[in-house]
Amino acid sequence: MTARPWPAPLRALGREAVVSGPGARLARLSPDEARAARGGAPVGAASRERLAPLGVLPGAVDVEALARDLVATGLLNWAGPATHALIVSGGGATMTPETARAAVDFAFATPRPTLRLEIVDEDGRGRAAAEFACEYARRKAEWRRRGLALSWRLRRAPAPDLAEFLAGQRAAATLELSAGGAAADAELFGAARARVVVEAGARDPEGWVDALAARGLSGVQWEPPPAAFDSPAAARRFAAFAGRAFARTIEIHETSDLRDERAVALLAARPWEVPGVELLETLAYAPDGSVFASEDGWRRAAAGDLSWRLGDSRELRFQDAASAPIARAIVAAAWRPAHPLCADCPYRGVCAIPVSGRRVAVLDDPWCALHLSLLDIVFSAPDREKCMKALEKWGVDISRIAC
Repeated sequence: MTARPWPAPLRALGREAVVSGPGARLARLSPDEARAARGGAPVGAASRERLAPLGVLPGAVDVEALARDLVATGLLNWAGPATHALIVSGGGATMTPETARAAVDFAFATPRPTLRLEIVDEDGRGRAAAEFACEYARRKAEWRRRGLALSWRLRRAPAPDLAEFLAGQRAAATLELSAGGAAADAELFGAARARVVVEAGARDPEGWVDALAARGLSGVQWEPPPAAFDSPAAARRFAAFAGRAFARTIEIHETSDLRDERAVALLAARPWEVPGVELLETLAYAPDGSVFASEDGWRRAAAGDLSWRLGDSRELRFQDAASAPIARAIVAAAWRPAHPLCADCPYRGVCAIPVSGRRVAVLDDPWCALHLSLLDIVFSAPDREKCMKALEKWGVDISRIAC
């Protein structure tokens, strides 16, 4: 893909043309500008000065103005994040039940009718806060008549007493593990879904899919290892593994309920629901009650980068989160036509890449590599009919896709 010097598409009006930008902004191109745009000529200085604030020129955009528009007119006002990750222990800190209450209250202050509360107990010491949060959220959902999906991430099968608690709270177990070899080497157990970090030694993605399907899981998210953010080669290995896994998931869909959650989110054409997208799809709550735009943002705080912190759940209002500097930057980053490397990508309308973990150029980003791989598989599948049937089974509106 090459950077496009002029915006596209153009609406021809005689010798002139009209282009559009975010926030319903429109610009007329003079005959000379329209001719240059059609011919691929460079954007002149005068044209760049006039058009850049509208956000229609790749790589030349008034980010602050664009972000203000997208926040004011966009998803934060009517959708809000779907996933709320409650980190009850991690980084040597443990959440208290009182802090868990404040975090749950903040989550319920967001506007989405149905919430997903995910318990993350990294150090294994946060069970008291986790159980309180589950019980309190379940009661609050019933009082408020809100939809609630409870999930508890586990690296091993739950003990009998925890399994009984999860059943009583109608909470699903999410299998969280690292794929450092073959599936036969992993400790798998029956769960609702899985988050699998694809480490350097991971092999046999088809075997992993078959093993997860045999356990009756309904969903899987393949996650890149930290090395994939520092090495383009590692990013490509991760994308290749996850792509083969997705192809196998399609192949066995008639006998399995397993689906690739990231591929489904992309093909549903709701970029704000792609797992992990900061603030638009997810929020994270640290053990001390801080609200972060994502789990990756919380992890970066351990290295001293607090730019992803939105505030304290005991003091912050969700309405105020949208005005935070990092929120404006995130929403602006979601406008793909403004990115030179994304401007010509045909998938840009369905893509959303978490930016907190990005430390490389877009095309070397493991999320970019993964999204390209997943979407390429859909449009190059040898058995188109089977592919479409799998997507339809997973809830994708296939009338929008022509293969």
